[in-house]
Amino acid sequence: MRVYVDYQVDECLTVPVAGVQVINSKGTLVHGKNLPPFDGSPPSSVEPGNLLRCIQDIKLDVDAGEYTLDVGLAELDHGVFDRRQRYSPGEIARRSRSRTDTRVNPASLLTTA
Repeated sequence: MRVYVDYQVDECLTVPVAGVQVINSKGTLVHGKNLPPFDGSPPSSVEPGNLLRCIQDIKLDVDAGEYTLDVGLAELDHGVFDRRQRYSPGEIARRSRSRTDTRVNPASLLTTA
């Protein structure tokens, strides 16, 4: 499955990180992945007014049924990004700032056959 999410940037971002989660009908997380939406070095910043397109390829080895797709956007400081290999995923999450507009519910339903 390929997931495309476009974010309209309203505030300056340092290092953007896009996340995708797939949750089954029992509420169990069956896939979760956070990635910077760029190859190589991050931009110095993403300025307001820009459109940030995030693309993630997900291999789903799941049973047939209904799943919820949840997406989000966060940002890291450049220093945390540069030292990301030293941190666990939980430590990186604690150092990130959510940037998804909480007034928008980006979740959608997936059905597999």
